[in-house]
Amino acid sequence: LAVPIAWNRIVDDPLCGELYEGQMIELLTRVFINKPELREKEKYLSFEKKMEKVYKQYEWENEYEKEEYRKILRAFRCLFE
Repeated sequence: LAVPIAWNRIVDDPLCGELYEGQMIELLTRVFINKPELREKEKYLSFEKKMEKVYKQYEWENEYEKEEYRKILRAFRCLFE
């Protein structure tokens, strides 16, 4: 039940997270490593489309924050390649 809700959250807001930008993506990455059958390529493609736009438009606090988010995205992307 939690995974479909998490997918919807990151598709709606690719930066979502309670403590930091990308936290939800990081949590999903951990789940998908352990349960690859829960990965959904179509939902990932929807997420990726929106994420690219949001990433470019977002006003990052600093370069470190931006780079940390980029690392989270790379780990997530690797699961769908």
